[in-house]
Amino acid sequence: MTVGEHVGFVWKDTRGMGTGNIWNNNLRSAFSASPIIPVYDADGNYNSTVNSDWNVNDGNPYGNMMVNRYNNSKNGSLDANVYVQIEPIKNLRFKTVYGISYGASEYRAYTPKYQFTPQTANTVSKVNQSHGHGLSMVWTNTLSYDFNIATEHHINALIGSELSTYDGSNTEGSNTGLIPGFDDWDHAYLVNTNGTENKTVKGSPYPWYVIFRSFGLDMERTLYGECHHACRWLIEVCQR
Repeated sequence: MTVGEHVGFVWKDTRGMGTGNIWNNNLRSAFSASPIIPVYDADGNYNSTVNSDWNVNDGNPYGNMMVNRYNNSKNGSLDANVYVQIEPIKNLRFKTVYGISYGASEYRAYTPKYQFTPQTANTVSKVNQSHGHGLSMVWTNTLSYDFNIATEHHINALIGSELSTYDGSNTEGSNTGLIPGFDDWDHAYLVNTNGTENKTVKGSPYPWYVIFRSFGLDMERTLYGECHHACRWLIEVCQR
């Protein structure tokens, strides 16, 4: 008897600024901004060029990057399987494998109020949150038998079945207007919002499935001790 197992877990916690293509990143606007525009105004806030005598569309690339950096994505995945193989008689092997894969994710984003140009502005603070998870399971059973016919044929007869399932769901929501005293990243959760006009709530299951398969037969012809050619047949029945 042979017994084995494998367990793996991955956790990702990411956040940061936009690093997309040439048009969609936080650095592109900095390359075209005027070097004489300050980052902060006299009060220590991010400078706005809305009332600038030089160019109202210069904006504040650094300030825009900083107010749009409030996002956090957390993802965890667990993969595990266990197998048992027995050989009751020589060359007759039964093997069963059971595996699961579970993934869960969480996302949160906060956008404060700001205005750097007439077009680059956010008039009310906003919060986004989402959660999702999914579980897949696979159970595979095979029975194989190796034998020779004369000296020319080696047959590996194999029959088996496999059952696989998947299920999961996700929820997401967004709202505007954090209540006074809670308008910051640390308190940016939907429970602390009081907006009524732009509130959204969504939830749905992921497409689920149950699949059953059966299969088998593999034959190989051997001439003079070397593999000359192989013939393989696979009969598979699938039920969803």
